[in-house]
Amino acid sequence: MAEARVGGSQPFSRLPGVGVAEGDTNEEITEQAMTQVLGAATPELGQFREQVQQAKQSALGLVNGMSDQGFQWRPGPGRWSIAECFEHLNVTLELYLPGMDGAIETARSRGWRGNGPLRPGWLGRWMIGTLEPPPKRRFRAPGAFRPQRVLPLSEAIPRFVQLREMLEQRLWDAEGLDLGRAKIRSPAVPLVRFSLGETFAIVTAHDRRHLWQAGQVARSPGFPGP
Repeated sequence: MAEARVGGSQPFSRLPGVGVAEGDTNEEITEQAMTQVLGAATPELGQFREQVQQAKQSALGLVNGMSDQGFQWRPGPGRWSIAECFEHLNVTLELYLPGMDGAIETARSRGWRGNGPLRPGWLGRWMIGTLEPPPKRRFRAPGAFRPQRVLPLSEAIPRFVQLREMLEQRLWDAEGLDLGRAKIRSPAVPLVRFSLGETFAIVTAHDRRHLWQAGQVARSPGFPGP
């Protein structure tokens, strides 16, 4: 994947908490460094970034000491392995990222500014609530989001972390924008559109749902030990 950049100009490697090196010009100071000093303009975006950090920590904690056999073990016929849960999460976010980029660019080019609060519509509220674990309803994943391959643990988890870092970058890029005005078409159902803010809430809730599912697999009877 191409290197993610801050505001379309600064490399993603310049994360908050990384000081400005001696000799840097004002133009080289990243947008997120400015936000770190001045405070997040949109509280929800800060909350989403915390949720992404928690998802990464949960994933790493879940697989710590896990064997590849355990990672790919299925608890029963028709049920997903932990590997398939992570592939589903990775594929889903990978498909959403271009839409996020398009919505951010549209909001910037049209001057759609705002700092919250985020007010999801009825469909967005329903989707977010449905995704929160433990699941109240079970749905078959749309074909575009279904895992088509199973990566070994050594590849799947670094990919999971990398994609969440790319999501964090979009959350920085969206600072100061009207999260309710720019829309994103669902990669699975193009007729359905969610706002940029709703999409951030959906993908973070989606991570929680399937990390919970993966944890249930790891606690299933017969799960292979390390």
